[in-house]
Amino acid sequence: MLVLSLGFSIDVSGNFRPSSIETEYGTGQTINLTITNNEVDEILNLNVELTGIPTWMRVIPSSFELFGGQTKTLKFFFSNQAPPASYIYTARIKSNNTIVWDGNIIIGVTGEGVNIPTPPQDQKYIYIHTQKDANPGETIIITLDVSSNLVPSDADITLLKDGDEVVKVSETLDKTQKSFTLTVPNGEQAGQYMIQAYLAGKEISNQTRIDVTELNKVEISKETKKKLLGKEVVLIAKNIGNTFKEGEVTAQISVFDRPLLNAEPAPEVERDGFSYTLKWDYKIAPGDERIVASYTVDYIPYSIIGVLVIIAILLMLQRPEAVEVKKSFEQTKGHEKAGIKVTLTLINSSDETVEGVVVEDLVPGIARVKKAFIVKPKAKKERAGTNLIWDIGKLAPGEERILSYEAELSFGIIGKLELPKPKVNWHQ
Repeated sequence: MLVLSLGFSIDVSGNFRPSSIETEYGTGQTINLTITNNEVDEILNLNVELTGIPTWMRVIPSSFELFGGQTKTLKFFFSNQAPPASYIYTARIKSNNTIVWDGNIIIGVTGEGVNIPTPPQDQKYIYIHTQKDANPGETIIITLDVSSNLVPSDADITLLKDGDEVVKVSETLDKTQKSFTLTVPNGEQAGQYMIQAYLAGKEISNQTRIDVTELNKVEISKETKKKLLGKEVVLIAKNIGNTFKEGEVTAQISVFDRPLLNAEPAPEVERDGFSYTLKWDYKIAPGDERIVASYTVDYIPYSIIGVLVIIAILLMLQRPEAVEVKKSFEQTKGHEKAGIKVTLTLINSSDETVEGVVVEDLVPGIARVKKAFIVKPKAKKERAGTNLIWDIGKLAPGEERILSYEAELSFGIIGKLELPKPKVNWHQ
């Protein structure tokens, strides 16, 4: 761990400080240096200085921000065109022009190569520095070192396979050392390739070898389209590698969605607790993109069932009671006190026989029951008055019963008289 004078702390690990690497002529080297900002709430602005023979080594990136807790890997690329010799480089990491870390490395190039002398100022030359291998879909950095008499010029950087163009980028070369980026196409076959740098109008070019490695990689994406009452899901496979691939695509649905599933092609289905796993196999060539499967879940059947349930509930709530009791009364004349005659009409409106029919009618405390007609009820004293109870028993479909009694009021009737409503209970 390194503690900066500003109170920050970083971790630095890699092949520098000090280190020695031996490499064979024509192979090059990539050296990594990993930096971690240990201060969660601080952002560090850092830059890297590289001294030595920069023609043969470069660093990416050379300046960067490092957020709290973030880790960054610096890549030092040593050219595969460096002639056999020993090279020493010093790397310094600075924060606000203060050196916070430094290290050095010695690189020994072995083998039979040609020592390239520094060309005179009037001689044209172009050197290419890049990594020795790349994956399909990877963006590589290509640095050109050219003589000053080639600046400015238009540079064409081309990736070649067996002499044929694979991909090309063109930019203006406005300084003696400049970096370009070039992306290896997805699905590009593994093998030996060449990177060619050509300066239009200057009649000079150079090439260096790069190997495209074998890559087994398939990306699976899912597109979901919402419908009014459901959804449609499309599963897509894209082979971004350079080998033929076989694999499996999966999706999960709930137990409620399973009865509503419509899939093409039919999947292999496995139950997993409260969900189902759907599986489809696929085979796909390099660079291809295709739909592996699609499925829909349509909630219309559930919606129809829900509507039918609501209708059934409403019909049940609106259906008349199987047994009804209606109450009417009329005033009777007496010698001293006013009286009323009450009639209860009981009817079974259903098409089934009902049993255990019991009728109750409350006579308020302001009245006294004088007599009952036809069927005599039981009288039960309550705080609000006298509750008359008739145990009717069975009522056949459509059967009607009349219950009647007379009551004497403790006062004369003035205006409209209202009496409590009767109750009826039964079971079918």
